[in-house]
Amino acid sequence: MLIIASFFPPAICMNNLVYNDIVSCFFFLVSVYFAIKYVKKHTIKYALLSSICLSIGNFLRSVGIIFLLAIIIYIIISRLNLRKIIHFILLAVVIINIPFNATSFILQKKGVIKEPLGISSAPALMWVNMSIGKDTFGYWDGGESYKIYLSDCKGNKEASEKVFKEKIKQKVKEMGILGFTEMYFKKSLWLWTEGTYQCLYYGMSHTQPGGYSYEIPVSKFFVENLKRREYINWILYATNYLINIVILIALIMSIRKNKYKFSLFVIIILGFIGFYLLWETKPRYIYLCYPYLILLSYASLRKVFSCFESIVKNKFSEKFN
Repeated sequence: MLIIASFFPPAICMNNLVYNDIVSCFFFLVSVYFAIKYVKKHTIKYALLSSICLSIGNFLRSVGIIFLLAIIIYIIISRLNLRKIIHFILLAVVIINIPFNATSFILQKKGVIKEPLGISSAPALMWVNMSIGKDTFGYWDGGESYKIYLSDCKGNKEASEKVFKEKIKQKVKEMGILGFTEMYFKKSLWLWTEGTYQCLYYGMSHTQPGGYSYEIPVSKFFVENLKRREYINWILYATNYLINIVILIALIMSIRKNKYKFSLFVIIILGFIGFYLLWETKPRYIYLCYPYLILLSYASLRKVFSCFESIVKNKFSEKFN
């Protein structure tokens, strides 16, 4: 399963769009696997392996904190003893930033950079400001936020933070509570029902609309034939909706029976939902959730079919008895 996840064909074909999400997805998945093993076996090596994989994934895609918090919550609700919980937290917190800090130290030592990595990075408020938009509802704002940071504030982090604070206040005031709530609803609905990573525009052609910079057999097949693209697009939409519906049904059934076998997967997905309420969004950003959505959908389908089968059997037994 892990090997398949690291060489997932759609991701490889669309690597121009999902960037380093492919590799980071693999390491986060392995980290989750070892965290589950730690809960079951209570062996420190699994906590160490989970923390190492988490740190590598976080180095490649800086959302490791979502996975870290999800795993900690999962370990706590799994009723591990306090000592085991503390062991995992200490290891994970210490290790998670080692690759980043080591890279920063080496680059400074070699004179490639003059200050530690992250010191002059764009402030978090820039992405929060980008995520608030009546028309774009959290999607790319056409470079407006980047212009404020790079041009208007000359890359000054502190100065741009003040500007973004005012911008956010102004947007909230203009939208009002109802407008703000509507925007966040549209944002979440769009992000989690898109289900295509925008493949219609970026994954099927080397011409416009398309994202490949050179011609390949797949792009040649789809070039200037929007009907072919639309057919695949609707299949992806339907599959995504089906996955979400089946998962929801199975989760309701699990809650009613007080069984939470896949609680870690659910916590991870909830973490991403919460995070991207506040952050700038693109369809590819939830790529890291898809292994858990696929596993949940498989388990959910089994649960739903099992329930349906038992109902049918009971009906037949009642009829013939």
